[in-house]
Amino acid sequence: MTDRHTGELSVDITASAGTSATIAFRSFAGGMIYVPNGSSITTLTAHAAPNPDGTFEPCYDESGTAIAITVAADQAHPIPTALFAAGSIRLVGNTTGTVIVGLKT
Repeated sequence: MTDRHTGELSVDITASAGTSATIAFRSFAGGMIYVPNGSSITTLTAHAAPNPDGTFEPCYDESGTAIAITVAADQAHPIPTALFAAGSIRLVGNTTGTVIVGLKT
């Protein structure tokens, strides 16, 4: 049995899509967001672009609702399936901080 390819990134989160770190997602098909102990981040809102150099736009699900994840320190959350087609993702927080993103092909 062959394991799936995985990647792990430390991602800087800010309150702006213009300054949050880019997650190059094109080669991956899912993943988890790990919020470390002591983090003050409580909300992550997704923005996407077709490639890392593209213009990042707010993401919405099929019903027109912004894709936002309620998080807390010491929790892990799946990347929403509505983002799986994105080439690149940026997560915008309610405050600055760092999360770990585990990616899987």
